[in-house]
This record gives sequence, structure tokens and C-alpha cells, in this order.
Amino acid sequence: QRPNRDEILARRRAFSDGGLVRYRIEVGRAHGASPKEIVGAIANEGGIEGKYIGQIHLFDDFSTVELPANLPDDLLGTLKRTRVRQMPLNNATGITEAERLVIRRWFDAGMPRH
Repeated sequence: QRPNRDEILARRRAFSDGGLVRYRIEVGRAHGASPKEIVGAIANEGGIEGKYIGQIHLFDDFSTVELPANLPDDLLGTLKRTRVRQMPLNNATGITEAERLVIRRWFDAGMPRH
């Protein structure tokens, strides 16, 4: 973990008007996805600069990514059709309570974060 990681994330969040929202995307470790590929797809297809993309957490069957809260509907539609490793992101705003539990257990167990 980089020593200035918290500072970098705080700056990214400050750049985003209205803060960041965590989105679930339907591509994960089992698909061979990497954070670099996810950022690249979002930046290239959605036109969102990397400085506006927050933390990405990879899980086996899905990932979460923090994006600006004020994304227009047409951009969300574009991101749903965006593909990483031939898998459409199919992002949905928000995370369900069940997913929160999975994520919390993952972190509590000390699993690697990417």
C-alpha cells in the first residue's frame, strides 16, 4: 500500500462534485479482470478521467468502483454496455445489503484489496 494512498483518494473524492458513489460491476477476478482494465474501460468508453475514479475492489464474480455521484443517465447507459474481458459491466447504482455483508466479511478476513 502506498504511503500517500489516503491523501490521493481524498483528492479524487474532492474533485468529484457531490462525492463518489460505489457501483457494482459484473466483472471480477474469475473473469481475469484487473483494476487497470476497469479504469481503462471506464475512461475510454465513458470519457471519465482517471482522477474522478475512486477505489476499485475486485471480488470473484463482481467488482465495486467509486464514480462521481452526479453521472448523467446517458453516461450510465454507456457504462452498462462497456465491456471488460468480454463481460458487460452492467453497473447498477448502489450496493445491496447482502453485497455489503460479503464485502465486509472479505475485508474482515484480511483478503487482498486491489
